[in-house]
Amino acid sequence: KSLNMKKNPVITIHAAKKEDVNDIHILLKELAIDMGMDKKMISTIDDLLKYGFTEDRRFYVLLAKCEKKSIGLCLYFFTFSSWMGTLGIFIQDLFVTKKYRKLDIGKKLLHEVIAQNEQQEITHILLNVDHNNKEAKKFYEKIGFRYRTEEHNYFIETAVLKNS
Repeated sequence: KSLNMKKNPVITIHAAKKEDVNDIHILLKELAIDMGMDKKMISTIDDLLKYGFTEDRRFYVLLAKCEKKSIGLCLYFFTFSSWMGTLGIFIQDLFVTKKYRKLDIGKKLLHEVIAQNEQQEITHILLNVDHNNKEAKKFYEKIGFRYRTEEHNYFIETAVLKNS
């Protein structure tokens, strides 16, 4: 199938604003569909507004755009390594629309995360990759991420823990 894309499309990356929340939600839904997990995506535009665009924000988003169309995002928040004694960034979602994936936008989003947070003295970036997502694993390893076998991610809902 042919792509309606110029030879060298102009890609811009900027910190998302409140007005971008619909685009963010659409891209997150696209990510969930891409991973075959659309049933698990229950977050709403209101959730994104409440936690990402208020004074007490819990996450940040960078948006990649091609001619005003949002084509990728990096949703992240800050972490602290008690062992290293330094701040890090946890990438919750890094996603680029399929037809734009060969343009290094994911890498540009990661570089921009570091650039926009230079004052924070970030020393590392963490992220999780779905175990079936071979394409993402290859992408992260190619740019220098290391898979750490010593840590495994566990998850529990607070209601379940309260009742245990």
